Amino acid sequence: MSEKNLIRSASLLAVSTIIAKIIGACYRIPLTNILGAEGMGVYQLVFPVFALLLTISSGAVPSAIAILISQKRALGQDTSKIFHSAFIGLTLFGVVATLALIALSKPLSLLQANAMTAPGYIVIAPAIVFVSVISVFRGFFMGHKNMLPPAISQISESIVKLGVGLLLARLLIQKGLGTAVLGALLGVTASELFTMLLLFFMYKDKQALTSGITAAEMKYNLKEVAAVAVPLTLGGIIIPLSLFLDSLIIVNLLKGASGIIGATTDYGLWSGTVAPLINLPIVLSLSLGVAVVPLLSEGKVQRDLGSITAKSAMCLKLSLIIGAPFIIMFLFLAEEILALLYPVLAFGQLKTAALLMRIEAANIFGLAVGQISSSVLQALGKTSAPVKALSGCVALKIALNLVLLPILGIKGAAISSAAGFGLYALINLGLLRNLIGKNPSMIKNVSLIAVCGVIMSVIIFAAAFFGAARALWIAAPLAALAYVLSLFGLGIFEKAEIRALPLGRFWLFISRILRRKDAVTRKID
Repeated sequence: MSEKNLIRSASLLAVSTIIAKIIGACYRIPLTNILGAEGMGVYQLVFPVFALLLTISSGAVPSAIAILISQKRALGQDTSKIFHSAFIGLTLFGVVATLALIALSKPLSLLQANAMTAPGYIVIAPAIVFVSVISVFRGFFMGHKNMLPPAISQISESIVKLGVGLLLARLLIQKGLGTAVLGALLGVTASELFTMLLLFFMYKDKQALTSGITAAEMKYNLKEVAAVAVPLTLGGIIIPLSLFLDSLIIVNLLKGASGIIGATTDYGLWSGTVAPLINLPIVLSLSLGVAVVPLLSEGKVQRDLGSITAKSAMCLKLSLIIGAPFIIMFLFLAEEILALLYPVLAFGQLKTAALLMRIEAANIFGLAVGQISSSVLQALGKTSAPVKALSGCVALKIALNLVLLPILGIKGAAISSAAGFGLYALINLGLLRNLIGKNPSMIKNVSLIAVCGVIMSVIIFAAAFFGAARALWIAAPLAALAYVLSLFGLGIFEKAEIRALPLGRFWLFISRILRRKDAVTRKID
């Protein structure tokens, strides 16, 4: 495959990942309006356990299989046996994990202090098998540099989950809240089944699934997959493990003061109502990590410190540019945004969610900058340092939860999260500075980006102050345009950076128009 086609394929997969994650984040907004805060609390109690099992069973498998298949193809070796071994091994592992979740459904519901979660685990458990098979297919296609099937499957998976989950939740809400939650969870299972069948249909070499393979060959191939997948899984398991522990800790610590229903409702406001909005800019920022890793790895091989420093600064700059307007809006317009998106919330729930949003806004910086800088460090060969930093900060977050939740209620969870992930970002930035040196332009960029964010938020704030909350929909595009124009007008981007952006020539033309006055002034001076 040519370099141009390889870049195009990688870009296709990155774009599909972004689209799928945005759909997934937006999915919880209408779901909250159907289930309410308590229903979202039940849904969010089930989902972290499911996500943790997925991470353990298949989280790093696509990457591991892709790496092994790419290596064998480069050596001219047969790839069918490693695919066959992984297919059988992961399917069996998925079946075991599914049966384990079904068997543990009642004990888990007791640990989480909510009996409504038990049937939810049973409904979502089969999805583990489907995802295990999906991971093998995706790894196969990625190993053969065919990114179209994984890209299509990621988007279709999110769309089916959204469509089926919302439809079933809406239809079943009349039969009770617990039944509606089961409908939403069944949408997850249906989306994974659909995706598995879609990838099976796209897979052409179906004879490889029935080709003969000895037990010794399978054992050797599975060891190869595990040797690559396990280290990757250990790094990716930390945040899912943190969310799982939150699902065990928070409701149990809150139920003494507000009862099971009140504790579940507060947990739903924090994890199901506020978190999806906080995650939107984080998802956009994290997509930069997918693109920057190969570029930085290339600079490392070539020992080009200037290229590494410039690309790292650009990546962090874009992360701040994406996050700044969201942070300001969430701080100053929390009630208006939540009232607009979640009309189902009662007045007291709206006030609680708004306070949580203001606190959690710090996570846009903590998680986005922390994960981006982690990607940069890993691309430069420092793979263990960011993992250790994240582990320590998650431990701090859990410790703060144990202390703050009994005192401050659900606000303690938001404060713990902001403190833990904020420290994570600062540690990674410190590690990055020690590795590539100080970048004086970053301080200037941070202040200019803050100014641009203020310009955007002033427009939205004025619309909310002088009109109804629905005026935000009109003001938002105008404010976004003003923010983008101010970015170019204040000269935050270098000329080379503008050229590297999508539609680079257009933005370079806009930048020249906006900064013509500065150019004339400098010429006169």
